[in-house]
Amino acid sequence: EALIASLLLFTVAVNGCSNHQVHIALGDYYHTFNSADSIINVFFHTNKNLCPDNYVLLYLDNGTQRKIPATATQYQASYSKGDYQTFVHSAQITDIKFDAQYKYAIYNSEKKTLEGPFMFRAPNPQPSARQRNFILYGDLDSSEDGTQSIEYIKKIANDHSKPIDAIFHIGDLAYDLEKKAGKRGDDFMEAIQDIAANVPYMVTMGNHETMNNFSNFNMRFQMPNFKSSQNHFYSVNIDNVHFVSIDLELPVLQPELLVNVANWLEKDLKEANANRAQRPWIIVYSHRPIYCSDMTERDDCAQNSVRFSSIEDLLYKYAVDLYFSGHVHVYERNFPVHKGQVMTYTNPMLSDVGNHYIQDPQAPMYIVEGIPGHDDYPAGKPLYAVKNFCAKLDRDYSIGMISVQNNTHLLWQMIHTSDGSVGDYVYLIKTQNAYSPNTFSSFLEEDEEVIVSMSVSESSSESYKFYLIGLSVVCLLAVAYFSLIKRSRNIEINTELSMEIAN
Repeated sequence: EALIASLLLFTVAVNGCSNHQVHIALGDYYHTFNSADSIINVFFHTNKNLCPDNYVLLYLDNGTQRKIPATATQYQASYSKGDYQTFVHSAQITDIKFDAQYKYAIYNSEKKTLEGPFMFRAPNPQPSARQRNFILYGDLDSSEDGTQSIEYIKKIANDHSKPIDAIFHIGDLAYDLEKKAGKRGDDFMEAIQDIAANVPYMVTMGNHETMNNFSNFNMRFQMPNFKSSQNHFYSVNIDNVHFVSIDLELPVLQPELLVNVANWLEKDLKEANANRAQRPWIIVYSHRPIYCSDMTERDDCAQNSVRFSSIEDLLYKYAVDLYFSGHVHVYERNFPVHKGQVMTYTNPMLSDVGNHYIQDPQAPMYIVEGIPGHDDYPAGKPLYAVKNFCAKLDRDYSIGMISVQNNTHLLWQMIHTSDGSVGDYVYLIKTQNAYSPNTFSSFLEEDEEVIVSMSVSESSSESYKFYLIGLSVVCLLAVAYFSLIKRSRNIEINTELSMEIAN
């Protein structure tokens, strides 16, 4: 043990068996709950050699270490700028405690040194009383524009006092991983290593991953259910949330394949919806938006609600709470929408004029978070006219934060990465798990306050008692109104009454 500890090396010089592009992901266990499946998968690359003797060393809480072998695979490709080769290693970690912090290092068999260390926590897949925090964005590269957000994400991802449970990068990683003969992908993975080696980095393919049947993307990432789905769709359970990833790129390229995505999605959502008592939150994400306002993106903002209508129908049928996307290089938060119409919801905060509190929405909320940083889409462009379903539009570099506080409260924040300020937020509050128009019965405590956590500065001192008082006033007015109608009807002849009803 003393010998192993003495081999730790905190700076890595690139050589034949040096380990780089280190990143982790949630394993199949988060989908299957099979104890034989991995909880955390560790991935890393070597440059020149297969290095089959490289391995992951996991430090356990009792002071011992566990040696975890890694499988190695050679990947070769020819691109317009030259040939590319790398050796991809993967190691599966099982039988660890959830929400406990672990340290690990990776052995360099050529130098006989350990490289790292890195730290991670595996979030509990079972419901708990803990608040869960997730980072989400699409469309990020490692250019000068993207570096601003990468540095900000690195800062909050490594703040262990407020642990991030997972990061969701929903398409368009690096902007063509295969460019510069694969070097662009390598550079991006190196740029995010301090993030992705410490927090599970979950990905979805976008339109910039499609080359050669997504081969470079699939070489670098393996999400749960990879053997059967090749990253095209998967789902994971984290605490009281069910996350679902779907690929809508293949249906764009081959529309006849949309039915395959819809069939898989329905099966997954049906099972998740039946388990709402345990996991009330269902969040779906994909690269392509279904609702957005930017008319310069005519192929998406004008067509996707029709193109992906079968997907929207399933989101509505199974009462999905949120649908996240990127692709359009803006931030756009939309109201609960179904078939292009803003659907019913309640705002329990009477003084809120920014639509920051959405209770019991009667359709999913659609949010585009596609502007963390990309050199072809600089921040600060002028705002444009939005559609009637849009609640907030922003064009400065940002990422999103999902904070699931409990079974009834979820906080979404859009955070500007230039200074960490909150540019937008919304509280999603639920007292029911199905869309039931005109039903607003609440099991919330009468004096329970909405507490805004993380970095929202606006006070939330109003209590639900004001909401209940408002409802009482509305009920009294309704009683008076219908009493008046009743007296009026008593003096109307039947034919006039029939005409009024028909009208």
